[in-house]
Amino acid sequence: MKCLQRITDSTVKVGTAIHGFALGRQKHTRRRLKGPARTEQLDTMLAFSGLAIPKKHVQLPASSQRTRRSGAIAQQVRALAQKGHYKSVDEILHTLDRAPRGYSPLPDDGMQVVTIPPSNASVRFPSHVFMHQLLRDNKPVRAARKLEWMIEGGVRVRTRTFNAITSALLSKMPKFTVKELDKVNEGNTGTQRLDETVVGRPFTSDRIRETFCRQAVALLQLARTHGVKREMWMYERVIDGLMLQEQYVEAALLFDMLAKDWQVQRALEEAFCTPVSPLPQITSQPKQTKLYTLLTILAASSLPPSSGLLRRILKPVTEMFGRIKTFRYLPTHAVHSSLQAYVILLTTLHQRQIPFADISLLSEAVSTCPVNSRVQKNPVWVVRQEGGPPRKVDALTYADEVLEALINDLPKDLPTFPALEVSYDRSDDAANKDGRSGIPLRKLFKESAITDIPFASSPTHQRPPTELRLPYLPPILPPLDEASYLSLMTYALYVRQDTSLARTVFVHMIAIRNPALTPGPPVWTTLQNAVIGSATLGEPRSKGESRSSWRTGAHMNLERVDEILSRVVTSEEKDRMFSLSDEMSQAGGTTSNVPSSH
Repeated sequence: MKCLQRITDSTVKVGTAIHGFALGRQKHTRRRLKGPARTEQLDTMLAFSGLAIPKKHVQLPASSQRTRRSGAIAQQVRALAQKGHYKSVDEILHTLDRAPRGYSPLPDDGMQVVTIPPSNASVRFPSHVFMHQLLRDNKPVRAARKLEWMIEGGVRVRTRTFNAITSALLSKMPKFTVKELDKVNEGNTGTQRLDETVVGRPFTSDRIRETFCRQAVALLQLARTHGVKREMWMYERVIDGLMLQEQYVEAALLFDMLAKDWQVQRALEEAFCTPVSPLPQITSQPKQTKLYTLLTILAASSLPPSSGLLRRILKPVTEMFGRIKTFRYLPTHAVHSSLQAYVILLTTLHQRQIPFADISLLSEAVSTCPVNSRVQKNPVWVVRQEGGPPRKVDALTYADEVLEALINDLPKDLPTFPALEVSYDRSDDAANKDGRSGIPLRKLFKESAITDIPFASSPTHQRPPTELRLPYLPPILPPLDEASYLSLMTYALYVRQDTSLARTVFVHMIAIRNPALTPGPPVWTTLQNAVIGSATLGEPRSKGESRSSWRTGAHMNLERVDEILSRVVTSEEKDRMFSLSDEMSQAGGTTSNVPSSH
């Protein structure tokens, strides 16, 4: 057994020496090696792995030979990596990567050394074996660098390997207590104050302080740029890591980036109504149709943001709001970052870029939003919809403006994306049929931070003309669900004490929404609780006023409860809700806890 081990070790050294000899011969003689030299080296590598393919006795198909040779090289790579010969593995992988493309591993005058024939082996399988071995050796950073090399080189990446590397990076993050984290954030001079560059520039991984989390986000950004498949749980883990570091702004910007990507994808799918053809057939299509098809293919790699991501961000933010109200002395970074993150999410809602129907968390967080002298002296930044530099706003005032605008213009139907004509005019006043100005393609992908997506994987490597203009991006916010309607009614009654806003929400839910929602016992119970809470308060507050400054009544006035309820729900609607409640109670065999209408 020891003798066999010695033979194996010597074979590894011989294979590595042959590889180095081939490169050295090319460097000094500037001559291209002939076919027999390549065949001898490949036979040596296969003999080492024990999977040598007999050429004379067995004739395998080309695909089978390629698979077996790739597996043999993968075993050699695993053996070298287990012994720590990472540089030798890198040389083998780089040679495999260069050989099929016809490039030389060394920068010379056109002469090349192809150590392995292009049709005999693939770099994908050995690279994945090497990355998994690096993860077993507890070297996630080196595995991440190798993954970056594969993505940039166009090698197809397995999703499970991507998941494993991301998890290994995030598991290396240090764990801090609340006090330790406050000291770390206060000691970092770059996080003490947030300026307009927070919302005025695309999201990048350079904003993240922690090394391993920054590496994971950089991998996701690189995969997003090159159209590599990702999974939503990767972003969930990254956001959890950002929340542990109290980097609320970066998590909110990441959510906003995903929302913009999904909006661009939907717009491209509908505006460019071109059937997706196989890649070999794209070259025979006209130039414009080919561009549309490429954009449709490359936009399909986007991921829609989920309500789970929003919940993971808003839960720590609302907890920080409670800390701001309870404790008088808190780090400046904690106050600013939590308010700025909440405003960024509100801006995403205001621009109708949220693709799911549950926005109850955003409206419920208004009641916990703090208003004090520290917050008023340091406002947050908001992007202007009409363009221009960001503006300073008060967080609570802006939240009231966004929710009031949403109540006055609630989505009725599912979002539609009309296939409008694309303008090729260079002038800024180019407009489509509806009179709305188009959006330049380059500007569109720049704003959504995916400038390189439509061109990175293009088989023709042709950049579109700069004057190409897309139609405007319609909103993607669908009709809200019942929980969102209830949260908006609670906000209108208990927070704003505005019965007209509550009436608008209720009418839209039962009459305007398509399809309409039938109010049942949960709706009535929530509405009644909100009315009772509103009746115990004093004068209605104005925009931006803290709820803690309201004058509360000494006791609940039943007449005031009936008065407020009559402004929101008519008697016919009230009777219909109670009849539905009685039917459901009789069907369930239980007694309803909703009071009778008499």
